[in-house]
Amino acid sequence: MVPEDELTVLTSAVKMRRESIALYEKGGRPELVEQEGRELAIIQEYLPPQLSPNEISNVIDEVVTHAGALTTADLGPW
Repeated sequence: MVPEDELTVLTSAVKMRRESIALYEKGGRPELVEQEGRELAIIQEYLPPQLSPNEISNVIDEVVTHAGALTTADLGPW
């Protein structure tokens, strides 16, 4: 399996677990919430660390500065 395919499968599994947790919480099934939470934690160990909102903002600022953009119109070619 290609690394991109693995990432796709793991990301999909994380999404499914999160959706299941939300549904089980609404349905009052704490035992299933706990089980899905454990599975989610295991799957996330195989994913690269996610950027925090602050880190994402910093990356965006760096790209905008590098591009010399002053307005959103300046980012068109990027």
